Amino acid sequence: MTVHEIAEELSKINNPFEWSRRLNALSSEERSDCKALAEPLWIKRMINQGLLLVHPDIASELKENQWLPSQLHRKMIWASILASIDGPDSKEQFQAIKDSIKKKYGFHWWEDVYKRVKPAYAARDRIRKNECDIGPGLAMVASKSTVVSYALYEQRSDALRMIPKL
Repeated sequence: MTVHEIAEELSKINNPFEWSRRLNALSSEERSDCKALAEPLWIKRMINQGLLLVHPDIASELKENQWLPSQLHRKMIWASILASIDGPDSKEQFQAIKDSIKKKYGFHWWEDVYKRVKPAYAARDRIRKNECDIGPGLAMVASKSTVVSYALYEQRSDALRMIPKL
């Protein structure tokens, strides 16, 4: 399997923290190349599917930059990932990601990520509440009506605007 094929596979995994498990057999240079190729593909997919909780202006910036994030964008992305963790082992996942970030980037970088988690989590909850409130009937109407679809899109954008841009 080529580095490009591996990068394509990685970009389909929602949690990039899981990438390292898939790259264990590769050399450090190949791992680096895979991650560099997968990152913009992953960001593009996650934003287009509405799975990445970032301010709409940040999503536009990322698109303008061909999905290549700055360090500030990476902090926002990690905050989104942390805010999106669900499941019975969510505390363990959060702690593992926290430890990994602190090891790779340092404590101050982690603090900056952590202060971004709460607004991302609040946006996630608002989006989920809105999705629950619309129900299956309105969801079907939205799929056939651009006006209703746009209104729902605006609700989501409003929730994402709760997340700071800086």
